[in-house]
Amino acid sequence: MSLRFAVYLVIGLNSILLLPPAVMAQDSTAIVTYQQGESAYQQKRYAEALKAFQEAAEQGNAQAQYRLAKMYDEGVGMKGRDSVQAVFWYEKAAKQQHFQAELALADLYVVGRDVPQNLEKALVTYDKAARQGLLTAQLNLAERYYKGDGVPKNLELARYWYEFAAAQNDAHAQSQLALMYDNGEGVAQDYAKALSWYEKAATQGEERAIYRLAWFYLEGKGVKADASQAVFWLKQAADKGHLAAQFDLGELYYSGKGVTKNVTEAVKWYEKAASQGYKPAQESLNYIRTRGEIK
Repeated sequence: MSLRFAVYLVIGLNSILLLPPAVMAQDSTAIVTYQQGESAYQQKRYAEALKAFQEAAEQGNAQAQYRLAKMYDEGVGMKGRDSVQAVFWYEKAAKQQHFQAELALADLYVVGRDVPQNLEKALVTYDKAARQGLLTAQLNLAERYYKGDGVPKNLELARYWYEFAAAQNDAHAQSQLALMYDNGEGVAQDYAKALSWYEKAATQGEERAIYRLAWFYLEGKGVKADASQAVFWLKQAADKGHLAAQFDLGELYYSGKGVTKNVTEAVKWYEKAASQGYKPAQESLNYIRTRGEIK
């Protein structure tokens, strides 16, 4: 059995078999009271919501404990934050494996807000939540291992968690995986895999993936070179305000590389980037002016 399959199996079983008894046998009264609190909160009747959450929380409802903690944490419906109560109720909910409460605590431990800073404890919490399938926890671990933020840099573990997040269709994780395969970071360089992940992220509108995908088509990395596809994706990135993409379109239209040479179109894209302070585009415009091709 592969490690990944085993982890997915654990994730699936957790949702069925590993729910804490307090959740599986939740008192119906507590559930109704929590729902009343949620309804009051949505209508901004915060005092009523606080009272209902408190009552349901004291009866062991994990979601009510979490919502109560959030109200204390953010000071909603009260004069200010109550960090002691926030931590107390986050911990109550976390003991019942409430994912959001676990992550809220981990975030506090990372920065040392309301609790002593404890990166090790935070990582244990992130890891626990990530292995139970929580996307934000998987991304948090991936980013930390990729950057060496609070942990020794470990590209293999970064890739491991990015893959789980990417499997949940997270565009950022897909783009990061593509970048790792593109540059050979922690993996053997593989343009075909990079292309595949860039495509997945690009179709979701992830800007960096769109731009890199354009250059894969332009240079024929992992795919047959296709200037029309390159221009298509460059325009997608340029329309999102990607300055390098705007400049690159100007270069392609000015040189006629892969497209019909069109100085007017080139100037249009140069000007878009230049107007936002992109120096290469400003320099290209100046060059064209010195040749008398524009005023």
